[in-house]
Amino acid sequence: MLRNFMIFVYKLYFQMLFYLFSLLPINQKICFIASFGDNVQFLLEELSTRDLDTEVIVLKSRQCNISFYKYGFAKCYPFETFNLFGEARNIYHIATSKTILLDNYFGFLSFVRFRRGVECIQLWHAAGAIKKFGLLDPSNASRSATDLERFKRVYRNFHKVVVGSEANALVYFKTFGLSDSNVLRTGVPRSDIFYDEVKRGKVEVDVKSVLGLDETKKVILYAPTFRFRKFSMNRCALDIQLLKENFSSTHVVLLKAHRNFIFADNNVFENDSFCRLVNDEFHVNELLLVTDLLITDYTSIPFEYSILERPMIFFAYDLEDYCENSGVLFDYKQIVPGPVAYTTSDVVNIILEESFDFQRLRDFRDEWNKYMDGNSSRNTVDYILNR
Repeated sequence: MLRNFMIFVYKLYFQMLFYLFSLLPINQKICFIASFGDNVQFLLEELSTRDLDTEVIVLKSRQCNISFYKYGFAKCYPFETFNLFGEARNIYHIATSKTILLDNYFGFLSFVRFRRGVECIQLWHAAGAIKKFGLLDPSNASRSATDLERFKRVYRNFHKVVVGSEANALVYFKTFGLSDSNVLRTGVPRSDIFYDEVKRGKVEVDVKSVLGLDETKKVILYAPTFRFRKFSMNRCALDIQLLKENFSSTHVVLLKAHRNFIFADNNVFENDSFCRLVNDEFHVNELLLVTDLLITDYTSIPFEYSILERPMIFFAYDLEDYCENSGVLFDYKQIVPGPVAYTTSDVVNIILEESFDFQRLRDFRDEWNKYMDGNSSRNTVDYILNR
């Protein structure tokens, strides 16, 4: 009850100030709203190479672990706090910016109307999708008509959405109710790291050094997706002990959990040289650079990892249950570019037999990364500045 009241007050406060600030002129100003932050970081990096005559604002949500303060030309402020003065400043920047870029679903978009000449660009936080979300989310069936209309109002404020491929665009047509005129075919900015040999080399050295990775061993990254049921590290679906028994002399395992996972004990693998948690040290794309084998399930990680042409195993131990309750966009076994495993024993056998179809992997890469060639950040910034 109290939470709902606070949300109502915040909405009223936001609406009132947004309306008042919308009476002011629109400025040649770029305003980022960051939740994941990786795409924002790459665009700021590109903007830092330009001769700018425009103000750049970054509003950083509490979920974002990336620091933007090193970009001195950009003013960075915390977003969605209970600091009324700070939120008033944030609302002012949103209401008076010509270009707004965000990387997640933000509820305030359901109750604001941008003026003519303002463009809101959705960067999103994935280069593709396997699981259902947005308008196709199965949970929508239990939501009220008011909730569904609120979601649609948010999506209607995505004037443009950045895509890495036509396949990616088709997903957004279905999940956000967008059309071709909403598509910005510049590529996903954060994918640039896979094409920059110099930056890749530096990141790989940094990751290996910080994590203390043994150069003689291959790296397995296990990155499961979000599930609505609580996930405890004490009952991780992947049997780490079985992997250890088979591969401790040749491999190490990095476990990258979805940020919405709830852990019973974050120190389970603290002293284990074979497997360790890597949640906040590095972004997942940085971890992918040192990964020799990816084990995942329904995440969007494979779309960008395929650029590296390295093997993947899809550990879908709960495939039937997941399809029924969360839903997938495609025939799962047909779309994933790697063997499907249902038990850890399956995973072990696939690794031992090296049962990977690299032509299928390359076909998947080409379909989902059409507009990614290492210039996505530059292309996106060119579009923003040329507006």
